[in-house]
Amino acid sequence: MKIKLAVVTILSILSALGIAVCSNKVMALEYSSNAGINFTISPSISVSISGDLVIDELVPGSSSDSNIVVVNVSTNNVSGYNLSSTVGNDTDTSSIDGSLIHNTTNLVHSSSVGSSSNVFTSLSVSDSLSTLTTPNTWGYSYSTDNSTTWSNYSGLPLYTDTSGTATLSEKYIPSNDNIDFKIAAYADDTQSSGEYTNKINFIAIAFPNPMSLAESYAYFNKTTYKGYYTMQDMSPGICATATDLSEMQVIDTRDDNVYTIAKLADHRCWMTANLNLEGGTQLSYEDTDIPEGYILPTANGFGENNTLPESSTEGFSNSAMAYLYNSHRNDSSYCSESPGCYSYYSWTTATVGSGLEITASNTDAPYSICMKNWHLPTTYDGTNSSTDFRFLAIILGGSNTVTNYNGQIGISMRETLAAPPYNFQLFGGYYSYNDFLEKTKTAIYWSSTVIDDYQSSFLYFTDQSNNPRVNFVGYQARMLGGFVRCIANN
Repeated sequence: MKIKLAVVTILSILSALGIAVCSNKVMALEYSSNAGINFTISPSISVSISGDLVIDELVPGSSSDSNIVVVNVSTNNVSGYNLSSTVGNDTDTSSIDGSLIHNTTNLVHSSSVGSSSNVFTSLSVSDSLSTLTTPNTWGYSYSTDNSTTWSNYSGLPLYTDTSGTATLSEKYIPSNDNIDFKIAAYADDTQSSGEYTNKINFIAIAFPNPMSLAESYAYFNKTTYKGYYTMQDMSPGICATATDLSEMQVIDTRDDNVYTIAKLADHRCWMTANLNLEGGTQLSYEDTDIPEGYILPTANGFGENNTLPESSTEGFSNSAMAYLYNSHRNDSSYCSESPGCYSYYSWTTATVGSGLEITASNTDAPYSICMKNWHLPTTYDGTNSSTDFRFLAIILGGSNTVTNYNGQIGISMRETLAAPPYNFQLFGGYYSYNDFLEKTKTAIYWSSTVIDDYQSSFLYFTDQSNNPRVNFVGYQARMLGGFVRCIANN
């Protein structure tokens, strides 16, 4: 009896402690708990300089460089930093009249403070000179690759100049960078001997934590046009400091069309609506992805004065010609049908004729009808996942298998790409030989990448899948009329 009583007593106590009994055996239940870990590392940034800038001996009649100082910038800030420079300060005064010695961009002689003579005049901020040739001038140069390549010489802004500073380096990730910096001066034989001085300031600023695209535009002091920030004012800094999946509306200054843009999952800023430039639109280097002096080739279908071809359903039959069709202008009834009104461009139009002579596979046309500071997406075969269309496909779950159709995404991912913020138009068809084909089955988006003499690759949607690198084998694919989406430069 005592034994039984003891057993009952033990079971009673163990049960109260959460112990289960099975077949006269005592078995412990398993319980678990946890404590969260949460701590914050504040952003920090530091800048240091290795020494002073000295030109040991400046020989009249020639240009001489100073020694090189190393400016180190280190930050753990997730959005990176900007390093810039100015000249002059408000701390040094002369012993003669109390005026500021270095309230100037000039290098000032130690015996003639406040005088306009005996100075080395700074180059202009806008100068870009491979060597100094004007007597009694000075400028600066810098390198971000361990003195392998140097910038041309130009002048620094005065420290009080509200128009801005001279950017030496800009990164958008945590970084620890060394920037090499030097000055050069050119003297003639009338310049007085002695010491010439000034102060150069290096300013490192940590970018703010990720913000909306609109806040990033404002942070970089961009102004609005007709109530919108502009496509043309996009910059690597604006995109880098914006949070992923941030969206906003911006305006294209060429025709005042308003588009949506977004920073997508690949950390790049994309148009999230199709480009809709009108036929006959005039392009310039100030608003378009072309360099100053570039002429659109009229022999290949472009108009005079750098204008796009007029909108027409005719053509789309020659891989070397520029064609363009605005459905809303030529067939208003089409706008009420699925998939709606869009603009279609041949590859020669999309690349403003800049790829006409390119035949080597996996080579990109250098220019496009995209806005200034934007470009036509790229896509390669092989293992190059860093190219634009292909990387977006892979980051969203596409295959990285190296095949002719690499990066292919299945039917389920198409719904992601069709939904906000991506908004890819999955259907819309294409033009070929004066005919509109498969408008409810396919859509193609041009890349800048060449396949061969007649073909260039495109992002291809069908009712089964989409693929970031497609060409119609044996087909003069450059002549097709397809969509254009642009991606911001980085």
